[in-house]
Amino acid sequence: MAVSEPILAKRSIPSEVIGLVSGGPAPSTKHVRFPMRTLIPLSLLLVTTTLVTTPILQAQDMEEVPVPFVYVSEYQVPWDRVDSLTTLLQAYPEWVAKAREMGHVLDYQTWIHLYGDEWNVVIVRTFPSQEAWNNQESGWLQSVNRMVEPDSARRAANSEGFAWVYDGVPHRDNLYRALGLTP
Repeated sequence: MAVSEPILAKRSIPSEVIGLVSGGPAPSTKHVRFPMRTLIPLSLLLVTTTLVTTPILQAQDMEEVPVPFVYVSEYQVPWDRVDSLTTLLQAYPEWVAKAREMGHVLDYQTWIHLYGDEWNVVIVRTFPSQEAWNNQESGWLQSVNRMVEPDSARRAANSEGFAWVYDGVPHRDNLYRALGLTP
């Protein structure tokens, strides 16, 4: 059954809708007032707001993760002492493994330059956090040494050997904080 115009008119239906139902002319679009020059800036504002606020909100939800600290010491060790240093370092390879196992360091490396005279010995220690770096003087180094070498006389001899290698040599220390930006 077809709907007649007088019935629709009694129900207060707009004339544009009556035209659609009855097959009449298309409704007018004069009431839409959003030209493209207004829509584009609004769209850009919405996209920009989303791009700026999303990382901020995500950062607020993240919990703070300890950042590794890297402590680098550089020494100018005379070449006649480098062989002794190498021997001392190779005597206890398990020292680094034990310190890692106990959570004191993430890594501990000693690098020896093959040819250069300046800053030829570099020690790179990576600590899990600034707190771990601050705790260097708390005695963990000595406790690891006691576990690895229980003989106090040998520990003393090793300490004397390291003291002789580093005695009077120029050195500099640097502390770095990892930013965590690498993929």
